[in-house]
Amino acid sequence: MIKRQDLEKIEVQSLAPYAMKSGESKGRQHKEKEHSYRTRFQRDRDRIIHTAAFRRLEYKTQVFVYHEGDYYRTRLTHSLEVAQIARSICKSLQLNEDLAEAVALSHDLGHPPFGHTGQNVLNRLMKGNGGFEHNKQSLRIVKLLEKRYPEFDGLNLTWEVMEGISKHSQDEDNPVTSDSAVRFPSLEAQVADFADSIAYNAHDLDDGITSNLLDLGQLRKVALWKENEKKFDEKYTGLDFKLKKYQVVRSIINDLISDFRRATLKNLKQYKVGTVDDVRRAPVRMAAFGKEVADLVEGVTVDKTVDEVTGLTSLIVREPKQRSSSAKDMRPMVRLTDANGSDVFIPGTDIPAMYFLPGGAIVRVSDGQEVEIGDIDNRSQDHRHHTAYCLLQDGHVLL
Repeated sequence: MIKRQDLEKIEVQSLAPYAMKSGESKGRQHKEKEHSYRTRFQRDRDRIIHTAAFRRLEYKTQVFVYHEGDYYRTRLTHSLEVAQIARSICKSLQLNEDLAEAVALSHDLGHPPFGHTGQNVLNRLMKGNGGFEHNKQSLRIVKLLEKRYPEFDGLNLTWEVMEGISKHSQDEDNPVTSDSAVRFPSLEAQVADFADSIAYNAHDLDDGITSNLLDLGQLRKVALWKENEKKFDEKYTGLDFKLKKYQVVRSIINDLISDFRRATLKNLKQYKVGTVDDVRRAPVRMAAFGKEVADLVEGVTVDKTVDEVTGLTSLIVREPKQRSSSAKDMRPMVRLTDANGSDVFIPGTDIPAMYFLPGGAIVRVSDGQEVEIGDIDNRSQDHRHHTAYCLLQDGHVLL
């Protein structure tokens, strides 16, 4: 029979040196007897799943409100999908799957009904009392509002899971995040954060198609969809669109995960990260998608032009059919980051400002360039569209 100590030894032997091991956890706010055959993070995951707050996610809006149909995602199904993606990434990077899963399952516990619109209304109504922010509410739920144990309020989760839940919020009680030298959470918490982005970027697209708010003509104007669809058009003849939709969305998820893995491993190597403390105290966040300006290769995916009047240099993104066979899978993209290299999020959401550029887009920024509010980073050649993004209701970026 496997005991908790055996599982902890397996973690030490099999996980990467910068992975968080359950046996090295800083513990909990209220001391408890350790479980005989579950690690600390496995125990946290199980506690989260059995909460009333987790069950209530079934009726909370992801993009479409609950009564509009059984086929649309809710906060509950979204959280399950985020957990699956987080586990897959952690398995491939030799990180602690249980920790990432616990963070992923709990990341939306504090969301009110009606998505970010509900949060904005609550924030306005509670302005005189500190406002409302869903990450802080998630902490309140697991620290105070869930009443399940006679010895303490809340779930008494480990400090490492709490660190992941707090996300952009400061938790002064947490001995991990209260350390002034700590700049970023564990790599498992960072993975859960990016798994969230990958899940809703792909699955909100799926729901947008199901609702008929997006049609094939609109989708084919977006490079990320167009290039992935082409793979299946070349492989299958006359593939039913409903079946093709699932395959393309699946392919997009795989591409985003692959890009994330490459960029993250590159950061770990570049900054010589060897411990959990190295991850937390690194100059930039280790988890990342590709560069701020990715796959903009002159003569391959873009062509340089000079305005005869202004003398300004721009890049025009080539259509995939104009590229060589080796460049057809490249995805020109612009990503906005802050001075620390961390993602800039679209206001009122947890969505990174990341723009995949369609053929014909004109790019006027370079890697590392500072941009200000009001600047136009890219536009289409017909001057009618400023970006390659399409917005769905509730502030969720689809494309």
